[in-house]
Amino acid sequence: MSGFFSDISTIAKLLPEAIAELKTNTKENKKTQASCAATQASNDETQASNTATRQSNAAVVASNTDLKASIDKLQTTLDGLGPIVPPDEPPPAPGAPSIQTVSQFQKEDGSMGFKYGIAPQPLDVTDPNDNDVVKRVVTATNTTKGTPTQTATVSQPAVDINGPCYAPGLILQDDAGIPFVGDAGDSIDLTDQVFDGAGNASPVEAVTATVIDNVAPPAPGAIGIQTVAQV
Repeated sequence: MSGFFSDISTIAKLLPEAIAELKTNTKENKKTQASCAATQASNDETQASNTATRQSNAAVVASNTDLKASIDKLQTTLDGLGPIVPPDEPPPAPGAPSIQTVSQFQKEDGSMGFKYGIAPQPLDVTDPNDNDVVKRVVTATNTTKGTPTQTATVSQPAVDINGPCYAPGLILQDDAGIPFVGDAGDSIDLTDQVFDGAGNASPVEAVTATVIDNVAPPAPGAIGIQTVAQV
């Protein structure tokens, strides 16, 4: 029996230490469990963050895909528009036109009248400034003794930009189809303007000319000699 009580005594001595160690272990286990719980919570937050990041990345990829589709559509539209060029500049002024006397005739009152034409400056259609001109408009107003008597507006497409209505020797007709007729000293107000295909108008060239009698009378005929008397 003495051995049994000896064991009881030993156990009694060791029991407080075992209980203290158990309490210590229990505290450590609780700390470990708390740490594991915190780690799990952190992992859960990280996983949630990763999920949100994946969703955000997917949204960015989808947005980029839509943006690329929009850019491709815009590029297709731009390709269909052809090359982009700067705004067209208006053509330069065509130069001052002039008047030319075509013929002289005797009017019903016995005075001499003149029929005349206009001579605009030729356009160089090979010049980059003139090669897109599509229309030319020349106006002429005849004024006799201060009173406008006839008006003509000649509009020519590009194919005839330098004629044929401006051909030398061609008599100018007014808007009613009547030849321009004037007297020496009459004034003719001329304007000349050209237009390009975009509708841009050049500055107007304007000049006032005076009708001059520069048509010589016809030759009077052959002149001969005749014998009048012999002496």
